[in-house]
Amino acid sequence: MTTVSVPTASDLTASDLLASLAEITEKHRLDMGVPGVALGVAAGGEVASTGLGVTDVADPRPVTTDTLFRLCSITKIFAATLAMTLVDEGVLDLDVPVVAYYPELALADADARASLTMRHLLTHASGLESELRGDLESFGRNADALDRVVSGYGSLRQFAPAGEIWGYCNTGYWLAGAVLARLAGTSFEEATRLRVLEPLGMAGSCFLAEDAVLRRVALPHRRVSAGSPEHVPIPSFAFPRARVPSGGVIAGVDDLLRFAGLHLGTGPAVLSEAARTAMREPLIPGDNAGDHQGLGWMTSTPGGTPTVEHSGSYKGYCTRLTLLPDLGVAVAVLTNSDDGGRLCRAVKEAALERLTGWRPAEVEYVDLGPDLLAGYAGDYAIPGVDRVRVSPHEGGLRLELINGAAPAKESICRATSETEFEIVQGPHLGSRLVFFPGSSVIRLALRLGGRLS
Repeated sequence: MTTVSVPTASDLTASDLLASLAEITEKHRLDMGVPGVALGVAAGGEVASTGLGVTDVADPRPVTTDTLFRLCSITKIFAATLAMTLVDEGVLDLDVPVVAYYPELALADADARASLTMRHLLTHASGLESELRGDLESFGRNADALDRVVSGYGSLRQFAPAGEIWGYCNTGYWLAGAVLARLAGTSFEEATRLRVLEPLGMAGSCFLAEDAVLRRVALPHRRVSAGSPEHVPIPSFAFPRARVPSGGVIAGVDDLLRFAGLHLGTGPAVLSEAARTAMREPLIPGDNAGDHQGLGWMTSTPGGTPTVEHSGSYKGYCTRLTLLPDLGVAVAVLTNSDDGGRLCRAVKEAALERLTGWRPAEVEYVDLGPDLLAGYAGDYAIPGVDRVRVSPHEGGLRLELINGAAPAKESICRATSETEFEIVQGPHLGSRLVFFPGSSVIRLALRLGGRLS
């Protein structure tokens, strides 16, 4: 039997933790062909960081600790932090219906419009469709982009009443951003800059491509083909301004560690201690057993140690920020690859094993009867494609993602409980499929990859 020695907070040094994680990161980076990685850790009140690989395979320059990456959905923690600055000032009440702050809001479901709160938005419990169909660039590049995108919310499907079901929801964060901008009396970007970035000394961080281009940027990349380590640049750094509250912050790993310091209680007091603690409180069950959603943060207790984190991905970038507040530890991983999520997860798991002794449990599958499986069959609405068709398949389920005349993309699922499945084959490998037979809005709600359908 192997005995795992778990360090106490006083044992941790940022340089030692970085050294061990950098070795693991570089191995995975080379195996996966990820062009560039920025890695940073905070521990024992100190920080350490490093850059690995290159910013661009076509014009390679070394990644440094101030090289800019798109943080993708880690941005949601910035939005939640901005919200809590307004809560601290008494300007925002998380449990007051959003319509009190944004009276022109139009939703397809009148009950949802009347009851939806900022707490629902920040915890992905709005029940709203997670994306708005169409080109978000059509809402423009000006400060009114959020108001313009929210003006189209009357077309969003309401999959469940507000507060009933967790479903990862970008549209909820765009609405939250519009409300926060109004309460702050400026644009979302300016409010975040003045209330969060500047007080933390995040001078190198920005939101727009025209600002990022003035500095060294890790450009986005994609794999040439599935399973291949070869990457090519994605010829665009564009990001719709209407999406900024859900994924638009651009930063280097050193700046991200300054933000992590705020939430570890070692940086400038942008938030009250009560607000920081409230953000980490588990409020609604998340996508995986034992996981919960807080205000922005996703929470869990691997190895019995409270952990909060957020990952992100968008067109050639994958990122992850993980905090163990009781140990005073943060681990930040930024990649410029559309397949970087696997690397980010491997680094997180390595850090948790070293710090807590935790290791991922082996998934256990269950056999379900044909009647139960048949009850899940049907076509479901899903963001990004026309529909997903579900049908029984060899004791599990087959998913067919149907998008116009293109060939359907097929995945195979195996059950882990009566209502939960894991995709074991196909393009969504490792994603979870969860059914909600008791939804009070529709006959059967489905959550695929975190999104309600």
